[in-house]
Amino acid sequence: YQIKRRPQRDKIEIDLYNRVSRYVSEFYDLAVQRNDRATMFLLLLYQRMVSSSSRAILVSLQRRLDRLQRLREVHPAEEGGEDIAFGEDWDGFREKAAEEQLPYLETKGMFLHPKGDAFREKEIRELRGCISLAQQATYGRNDLKFEKLLEVIGEFISIENDPKLKFIIFTEFVETQKYISESLRNLGYETALINGSMSQEEKEIQKEHFRNCAQFLVSTDAGGEGINLQFCHVMINYDLPWNPMRLEQRIGRIDRIGQKHDVKIINFQLANTVEQRVRDVIEAKLERVKLEFNAGEDKLADILSTLED
Repeated sequence: YQIKRRPQRDKIEIDLYNRVSRYVSEFYDLAVQRNDRATMFLLLLYQRMVSSSSRAILVSLQRRLDRLQRLREVHPAEEGGEDIAFGEDWDGFREKAAEEQLPYLETKGMFLHPKGDAFREKEIRELRGCISLAQQATYGRNDLKFEKLLEVIGEFISIENDPKLKFIIFTEFVETQKYISESLRNLGYETALINGSMSQEEKEIQKEHFRNCAQFLVSTDAGGEGINLQFCHVMINYDLPWNPMRLEQRIGRIDRIGQKHDVKIINFQLANTVEQRVRDVIEAKLERVKLEFNAGEDKLADILSTLED
């Protein structure tokens, strides 16, 4: 389901995306020069966040700004330990869900700029500009992506003639999860939440709340691991993981033994963003691999594994 922003109506969101992309590009290049993989990963997460929700990018950029501003009052040597001198298994780290990566990267990213305080001040100015736009996009206006979510929900309720039809909504980011859940609750819907910060017992409680009471389950990738939800057959991927295996894992929550209905999967994709570019590349590679291996649907997991490698 491709979502196209309109230049006038959605100007703030478009400006926010472009401003964050400019910030990411400039400081990613600096991180590459320093071989600072923590910051490279963090900036790529920012690029994904800005396509997920204005709320998610606002909260995360504000945290980085707060830390940079605190550096003005701290001797640089006190912050040196937070640079990237650690023995992280980056291949393993890359496989983690975004919500697991983010807290770690936010404490390990680049804070000692090689060009000194002046360059840090430049990043602070860039962050303030991004945050100002994110605040405007988050508060006091309609959100196109959430509007489309409500449209899709209404369409499926009408098609299936079931006003109590259950939906699973997947997102990569906890702040987007909170935003979706709060927005649905404000409209009178009951929601359940599952994310990676919960214990297995808490996840099971939310699962049963979804089964018995809530019409919507809003879950993150880390939250959805190991949870079987075949009593629901409609899934909306509010934002898409860049790792194709994670998409397969999401679908596996409902497309499994015990499912009594045809499974419906809706993937949101923002046009004219890096999100669209990534999906275009993945889908092109997937089609090529399927043709070369002459594989049917039963080989989908193997194909996705090959793509991931």
